[in-house]
Amino acid sequence: MTNIIHSPVLYLACLYQNQCAISKSNLEKELNDKKVIDDVKEAVQMAKKVVSDATGGALRRLEISKASIDAVKKLVESIPDALSFKNEKGRLPIQ
Repeated sequence: MTNIIHSPVLYLACLYQNQCAISKSNLEKELNDKKVIDDVKEAVQMAKKVVSDATGGALRRLEISKASIDAVKKLVESIPDALSFKNEKGRLPIQ
């Protein structure tokens, strides 16, 4: 039975960290369907970009959200690309 992750943020962090479960397993060879593999990889890359942008935005709103240091640490450890999110002025979240 698979684990159901109830938090969208945790689910996306898992997706982000695992990148593409299909490519890590033998399923890619067993399917013998390059199109589905390419489509899944593309979807994961698009999801990674959206997750990075969303979490980078969250780092910019810390004054508003008042997230704990522990929460921010977990976010950055889960999605390190959040630190490379640039705002409209080209600035990184932490400079």
